[in-house]
Amino acid sequence: MGIKSWSGKISFKFLSLHGFYLLDCYNDDKHWVLFQNLLSSVNIFMRRQKLTPSLQKRIIDYLSLLWSRYQGEAYPGGPFLLYDLPKELQQIVLMKERGRFLSKVPFFEQAVPAFIQDIASVSVMYFFPRGEIIQYSDTVTRELFCIVRGTCQILTDNLSDIVALYGEGMYFGEAGFLYGKPALMTVRAKTHCEILSIDFDKIKPVLQQYPNMKRQIEILQTKSDYHNDIMDAVEDMMSSKHTTLEEEDVSHLNIAYKGRRYAKKSKCYIEDFENFPIYAGTEEETVEERLLKLSKTRMTPKQPGTYVEHMEHFFCTFCPSTFLMRNAILPSNPAYIRWEIFRILLAIAISILSALLFSFLHFQKSIWITTYILVGFCWIDIYIRMHVAFYKDNLLQVDTLETAKHYLRSSFFLDFISCFPWEIIAIPFVTNDPLQANPEMLHIFAYLRVPHILQLYRLPLAFSYYQSGIATEKTAVTFFQFFLYTVLFLHFCSCFVFAIVCPLADLNGNTSVYNLPLTKHNCSITSWVNHLDSTFNVNLETVSFTRLYCYSLYYTTTTFCGVGYGDIHPYLSSMRIAMIFIMVVGALYCGLVSGTVSAILANADAARAAFTAKKNGIGLFLKSQKIYGSLYDSIMKYYAFKWIRTKGISQDVLFECLPSSILGDLSTINYAGVIAKAFGIKVKRKQREDTLAQNLTPLERKLSGKLEKPFFQETLRKESLQQLQTDPGFIRLLAGKIRLCLFRAGDLIFRRNEYGSEMYFIDKGEVDVLSMDEANIVVTLREGQYFGEGSLLFAEKRTTTIRAATNCDLFQLSKDSLDEAIKYYPNVCNEIKKAAERKRAELFKASISAKNKKNALSADELTKDTGYFKLYKDLMEEDYKKKHWKSTYRKKFQFIDFFEFLFRYHNFTVDPGNPFRVVFQYASCVCSVIIFLTVTMAVQDIGISKSQFLNLSISLGGGMLQPTTYVFDATVYKFTMVLEYIQLIEIMFKFHMSYYDDNGNYISDYKSVSRNYLFRKLGFFCDILGSFPYGLTVINMIYGKSGERFIRVLVSVRLGHTLKILNVFNVIRNEEKSIATNLLVIRIIKFSLQGFLLIYVIACLFVQIVSGSEFGEQTFLGDFLEGYVKDEWYMFGFYWTVATYTATGYGDIHPRRFFEMLFTIVVMIATKMHVIYNMGILSSTQTNKVSLQVAFEEKLKVVEAFMTDLNLPTPLQNRVTHFYNYIWTRTKGVKTEVLFEDIPQCIKTDILSRVCVPLLKKQQLFAHLSETFLRHLSTKMKLTSYTAGENIKRRGDVGDRMWLILYGRVKVFGPGEKSVVHLVSTGQILGLHLLFGRHLCGLTATALNYVDVLHLTKEDFDQVCLCYPIVKKRLYKRITNFASVPL
Repeated sequence: MGIKSWSGKISFKFLSLHGFYLLDCYNDDKHWVLFQNLLSSVNIFMRRQKLTPSLQKRIIDYLSLLWSRYQGEAYPGGPFLLYDLPKELQQIVLMKERGRFLSKVPFFEQAVPAFIQDIASVSVMYFFPRGEIIQYSDTVTRELFCIVRGTCQILTDNLSDIVALYGEGMYFGEAGFLYGKPALMTVRAKTHCEILSIDFDKIKPVLQQYPNMKRQIEILQTKSDYHNDIMDAVEDMMSSKHTTLEEEDVSHLNIAYKGRRYAKKSKCYIEDFENFPIYAGTEEETVEERLLKLSKTRMTPKQPGTYVEHMEHFFCTFCPSTFLMRNAILPSNPAYIRWEIFRILLAIAISILSALLFSFLHFQKSIWITTYILVGFCWIDIYIRMHVAFYKDNLLQVDTLETAKHYLRSSFFLDFISCFPWEIIAIPFVTNDPLQANPEMLHIFAYLRVPHILQLYRLPLAFSYYQSGIATEKTAVTFFQFFLYTVLFLHFCSCFVFAIVCPLADLNGNTSVYNLPLTKHNCSITSWVNHLDSTFNVNLETVSFTRLYCYSLYYTTTTFCGVGYGDIHPYLSSMRIAMIFIMVVGALYCGLVSGTVSAILANADAARAAFTAKKNGIGLFLKSQKIYGSLYDSIMKYYAFKWIRTKGISQDVLFECLPSSILGDLSTINYAGVIAKAFGIKVKRKQREDTLAQNLTPLERKLSGKLEKPFFQETLRKESLQQLQTDPGFIRLLAGKIRLCLFRAGDLIFRRNEYGSEMYFIDKGEVDVLSMDEANIVVTLREGQYFGEGSLLFAEKRTTTIRAATNCDLFQLSKDSLDEAIKYYPNVCNEIKKAAERKRAELFKASISAKNKKNALSADELTKDTGYFKLYKDLMEEDYKKKHWKSTYRKKFQFIDFFEFLFRYHNFTVDPGNPFRVVFQYASCVCSVIIFLTVTMAVQDIGISKSQFLNLSISLGGGMLQPTTYVFDATVYKFTMVLEYIQLIEIMFKFHMSYYDDNGNYISDYKSVSRNYLFRKLGFFCDILGSFPYGLTVINMIYGKSGERFIRVLVSVRLGHTLKILNVFNVIRNEEKSIATNLLVIRIIKFSLQGFLLIYVIACLFVQIVSGSEFGEQTFLGDFLEGYVKDEWYMFGFYWTVATYTATGYGDIHPRRFFEMLFTIVVMIATKMHVIYNMGILSSTQTNKVSLQVAFEEKLKVVEAFMTDLNLPTPLQNRVTHFYNYIWTRTKGVKTEVLFEDIPQCIKTDILSRVCVPLLKKQQLFAHLSETFLRHLSTKMKLTSYTAGENIKRRGDVGDRMWLILYGRVKVFGPGEKSVVHLVSTGQILGLHLLFGRHLCGLTATALNYVDVLHLTKEDFDQVCLCYPIVKKRLYKRITNFASVPL
């Protein structure tokens, strides 16, 4: 009992240690994986939008710089790095960092320290790599930039020349900061720069607290002299510099640049896009250029005067300068990078050979010669590393004397130890020629070379350096790293285990007699080596190095993997100590690998877990509101589609950490073309290759609800339009306001007669314009088109219903964003406002005139009066002409209908979510597994030795899948043939299966689908190889004389069908990517299938090895095969494989031959890796499954501890706890306010109207209002939850909203809060009169139980009523006669 108790405690401690390490790894890699996911999403977005390679590189470089600076803990514009500090302490830290720079700004010089401290709190620190643009001229931004560290260059507007330099403490951007005017100059980072940005909009609240500073800023803004002085200073700087600089080649000035060009003076690449240039990267500074700069700035060294100074100069300066090369080597030099890779491989080779020398091969002179040659390269590397440049204070040091000193201070000592030939220490003790030394002396030399193994210190440094970059794929590199470490550890342990029992011989004794003559070793009599003759029947006199090394590797591997068959034992105390070390290290190492894998995968799945939790929360809310059917399915499918496209990362957060210059370039390149087309701004545009022009006829424009001309041409005067065309900053400013939105095929984008404030540009996909009854498609709009501009400008109703014909990527521009952009152009803003007022007046006048008509018009007459009757009539006439022409043509050629039918039938495609496809692919997977098992079993049935093959017989009957009989089963063969022909039919169907590409785009057209299946990796080629009827190729052999030979060949050629198992794992991999599946179940199935197939294949190989032996030969199964029945071989194979797989290793079945031992080594390593990897996958999946719940519980514990510290009353604590429990039960912790913030507005309107409209119609005030008004009103209502006893509104509070009770009951107390005057239940309204005027609440409303309410504020109600002036007038008139529950 004591031993069991201690073993249980040890196991528990080990599992606890593993859990703690897993938690530590999870926390260490969390930020890295989250930032990596962000970077991956950024890459996908940039590839999808086909951004230029230079811009992609700039964005990746900037994000990598942010990672190196903050390690994912913070980012510019986001949470402060020290956010958990008290606010006062945060301000002190920021004041220390930024205060002295803000004090140098002229209009902040007289400010009090408190003001500077508050300004520092709202400022943002940006980091710019060398050569990056900080600000473009002519761009509109309200930012003021202060240079905290580094040097900036002022460039000309075309980026081709350098005008001036700005250094630390200087500032720029005053024109935009104070006056909202375009920037006056282009600024680029000459070195690595840290720039402090102060946004004027963010300091407005600060100015409200300091009236004096506010007054000072307002005085500056009213004076135009200060702005004119700034402009004059910039113009003088530009003009003076141009007069001194050499003129460029005239041929460069007269060229109309298109695409990419290089500016010699500014040393940067420029891409001309639209009306202005965009920075496209710079060339890296060469060593020669850096040395030239140093020679101009380096001070003349002091000449030595005394004898000591002369000696110091000679030894410390002159001699090293003579020994060293003139130029340094850049770390980024491709040749040096390749040399470093070679040097790492060299270190691995030297360490492996050094271990072999001191353990096995000390007598091999060829190994000695090889190691000396390799070490010679190490000394060359030492000389090269003396010249490698390094960074010091963000400056590249290229002086070779400095690089040599830096290397001597860093890693020279370790390189010297690992390269020095330490065997020369023993040479004086050798009496004879060292080259002719005896084996024992060579053995001593080999032991002295053990320090050369220290060269492996480069390996972890190399992995660390490679993984430090955020753009690298850390998961694959980590797996390779652990695999390499495992191989090296097993190699060194194998050498060490052998060296312990076979030490140096006595030099004074007889060194000519060895018990291992071939390897020149004298091993201990009681060692495991001397027992090999009895364990594996090894002849020690003739055993070679290869076999000895493999036996040692086998012994080490069984110990390391924890299998321990018991066939080799540590007989010596030293060996027992070594084995204890290997066992402990093996257990800890397996925990290390498993914990690391679990942490990496858990962090990689964190975004999926959060997205799934939100999706499940939305599902719970919809079910609680009894929303089922098509709307529920549409919402769930939309989130599945969104996961495929965005991986849970919204576009709004993709680039929120980028500075305005890079973000402006990205937006401009991406959106400038569609903006120019829609707004009617004539600029030179770079057309996208995949965008097809679609010119709409006037009829189609009317039916699509579009304006007759681009709306700026329709609303602006010629002078204003010309101003925008000559101002490149407008497009850059407006492009930054556009957002990407996604729509599934069949989703409505907006409905007719509803109000909206957005317009859309089609980037990918097609949209249908529906008829009034939404039954027919009027027009289909494609890429490059736009719609909804009337609602954007004039806030008018949607004139048509727009539906996504395919999965669409649409660019959305809202009215608020447009207003934010045009406010910097007062003339344009005023003209648009006047046009909108005129349009609203016309609409209001038209509605009044229609109401005052005496006789109501029918729907057809109304359509005719508004002009739509004629439009639809023209459309019908065009359709009739087309159909009449087709019918006339078909009368002459009757067979066309038949071919069109075949064409439509042949070109159909199947949606990925189609139930037929789901059943089809799972049935295919089952068939593939059955075929794999039957084919490989048949191979085992004939895979016996020649002496046993005589027992083979052909049977036409028998049970199915019977691996225990060595009989060819014709029934099984016929069944598998049927499955193979079914899979040939499957290939035909796969040409019609739609799919999502790597960028998440839905591909459904037959041509693209069939080409994708034909050319993808696991597509047609793999399927045809796995399904081809190979049996037909050898059918001619059936007429031969040898039936046995025919069966052997038939079964062998059918092994090609095993390739179909790849299709199974490909299906599982695709299911893992889907957000709609249960990830834990899918991964359990995957792990079970992989484990079963791995065990099955190993068992089959086990049978092959056993059956391949001759009678009388030792095998896994003992001395003689006839001791066991052949039917039991498979059982023994499975038994041994599972014992090895689970690291049980009873030892009753163990390898006895050399080949079996090698096979066992491979099996142990493979099964151990498989178990560790799948344990990591399952652990990470379960961790993420409950991560949200654990986080919610931790938050609740913190809240409870906080309330306890405050000594809050127990009833209040219980109310808070019950509230959190209710929120978790209803929405899994997801706030109801953000449930639907990321879905299309039309779907959101459908959800809220499904909930609100029926309840609103039950109210007397809203009963007779139109469906359109109620739907619009429901979009402004927000959901809130209350627990029992919680006050919804207290007496004396300002009432500014109405409450609609969705679920629960509310008590309304009188003035004394003792008597209940009203009891409000589900479907009733509380405080309706507060929508028509704010009042102080005279009553108190308290939740009687759990209550869900929808509240509508007066501001939102008034905003909706602005669109319905007649309804507003009617409501205000009727409210006086309406009785409601007051407050």
